[in-house]
Order: sequence, then structure tokens, then C-alpha cells
Amino acid sequence: MDTASLCVVYGKLVWKIVLNINVINYSGNLYDCIYLAVICSWLTYKIPFMKRSENYVVDSNKMIYLPIISTPICVT
Repeated sequence: MDTASLCVVYGKLVWKIVLNINVINYSGNLYDCIYLAVICSWLTYKIPFMKRSENYVVDSNKMIYLPIISTPICVT
């Protein structure tokens, strides 16, 4: 993920992304399942579009996808 593009105003405004994973049952391939869940959530998550003006108003009508440069591959 391109973390520099999550910065709206350097040193002041930044998008914070928190990912919580709750494991209910473990019967094998835990890392593969967590990997797939993280990748799917990153690829489908949208953040509000931020207009760059003096007030930095959030335009809630327009949503953009997270800036993902490449997708890692999990091999177990």
C-alpha cells in the first residue's frame, strides 16, 4: 500500500487504517485465511475523497479505493 498517499496534509492530517482480526475457530491454514481476509478488505475498502482547498472539506458523495501498488502473495 502506498502510505504516502494516505497523508492529506503533511504532519497534520492522515487517514488511519485499523484492521482487527478475530479468530473464532482454528482448524488449520490460519495464516492463509487471515491473508485472504486482509487482501479482500484492502481491495474493497473505500475512503472519502478529500478536496484540497484551504478548509480541506471531505466530499462524502465521492469515494475512492485505497491506493494499493501491489498485492503480496502468502505462501505457507
